[in-house]
Amino acid sequence: MEYFENLLNKFRKAFYSGDFDQQVLIHQKISGLCFSEAVAQCPEYQKFTEDIEYLDKCVELLESPDWETVAETQHTKVEARGAGNEFFTKSSVLINSSILKVMAVLNEIDLLPNW
Repeated sequence: MEYFENLLNKFRKAFYSGDFDQQVLIHQKISGLCFSEAVAQCPEYQKFTEDIEYLDKCVELLESPDWETVAETQHTKVEARGAGNEFFTKSSVLINSSILKVMAVLNEIDLLPNW
């Protein structure tokens, strides 16, 4: 049990420092153990597993061949899939800039209304 508690403490530290790679490594160790009751008492770990499930669903949707092209120009493509509560859109955009500049803009959440 002490080993497991140590893993959870390391997980919390990685969670709050934003170290996703470390969270994944610890998750792999924890998932092989049978301490479901103790894991249920760790909200950070619960949030991580919810996020991983969401990430898996997003990847599954993005890789699905079921997308229908709605609009397309020289540098932009908009696709849609589904209907009702399960309606999704995705777009592909060619941006003539370095990846670092693009990521810098995308990280400025407060500028989102100006995009």
